Amino acid sequence: MRHVALLGLTGSGKTSIFNLMTGQNNQLGNKIVSQTNECSTAKMPDREFVFVDTVGLRDSRDEHQALYKVIDFLLSFKDGVDVIFFVVQHNVVGNDGRDLFDEVYQKLFTTEAYRNSCLIITHYD
Repeated sequence: MRHVALLGLTGSGKTSIFNLMTGQNNQLGNKIVSQTNECSTAKMPDREFVFVDTVGLRDSRDEHQALYKVIDFLLSFKDGVDVIFFVVQHNVVGNDGRDLFDEVYQKLFTTEAYRNSCLIITHYD
């Protein structure tokens, strides 16, 4: 079983991608309020992939609590996370998006995690 973690800011499209890949129908937030309060997993139908939907980083309700939830949840996988999809909105790809990307990898992962990661740029209006 391979674990694919979806990481990114609140409202970047993590849950939308999670729903598409797993056939789930989790409630979506909007640009202001996140609906993902807890990290969750679901298996991709007919595949050996488990997707991990995470709480939005820099969540406006409690930024530090959100980050701790993500860290604790990802550490619960005894074999770790195999692939990381870092999701950003197209209008946040600039310096702030890059700073968040660097911050997340420095706090959560080793530099080797870069090899198994993918940047997904979304467009949501």
